[in-house]
Amino acid sequence: MAHDVQGALGGWRRLVALALALLLLPWLAPAAAADEAPLWLTVTQPYAELHTGPGRGYPVFHVVERGQDFRLLRQRTDWLMVETRDGTRGWMHRTVAELAEGPGGAAVRFGRPGLADWQERRFEAGFALGDFEGDPLFSFRAGYRLGRHFVGEAQVLQASGSFSSTRAFHANLQVLPFPDNRIAPFFSIGAGRLTNEPKGTLVDAEEVSEWAGNAGLGVRGWLTRRFLVRGDLRHFVFTRDVNNNDDFTEISLGFSVFF
Repeated sequence: MAHDVQGALGGWRRLVALALALLLLPWLAPAAAADEAPLWLTVTQPYAELHTGPGRGYPVFHVVERGQDFRLLRQRTDWLMVETRDGTRGWMHRTVAELAEGPGGAAVRFGRPGLADWQERRFEAGFALGDFEGDPLFSFRAGYRLGRHFVGEAQVLQASGSFSSTRAFHANLQVLPFPDNRIAPFFSIGAGRLTNEPKGTLVDAEEVSEWAGNAGLGVRGWLTRRFLVRGDLRHFVFTRDVNNNDDFTEISLGFSVFF
């Protein structure tokens, strides 16, 4: 009896230990580039126009004259938000900014459109196909970036096999050690409701619906524009009673869009 109880609690202890490790991981990662000194660029053309918004349809409200400096604050597709030495902020087209010079007359090039959107993403939604303990699965997920290193996500999962079907509704906290990389690994910890319904071919089989914890790891890869590919490996653990501890494994691959 004592051995069964220890087995039932073992999975939960591992999940708790993993959760603590994940929450500490971002502080062990290298310091963000945002802490570095800003890079100032010098206008080499007669002037550079600043718009009130990221598009040619926004009016020009200021010009940065030849010899004056500006720095990059953020990028949205082909438009850059910049700030001058006197604190004036506006939007400059990428092709105009790339005519400026860096320290020592060095040429400057900015990332292609889309990369900055990837680094500043907030919402993400998508689907995945895969395997859930030998049964084919389909899942839909949606997440929101809570901070530089954290994403909160909700997922609905459906798996159907020859003998039973499984549904899972759960919420996860994801930890991203390197959030701005084009290939971004992550770790997750979460909990939710898992329901397993036996098919009519099974005799005396009962439906099981319990709260379950889960832990996993995965990787996101930015493809182009607002599309990304993602792979997950997740382990679910739930306890029917003190003598019965069940676990399931999800392996999935899918696509998402971000905003």
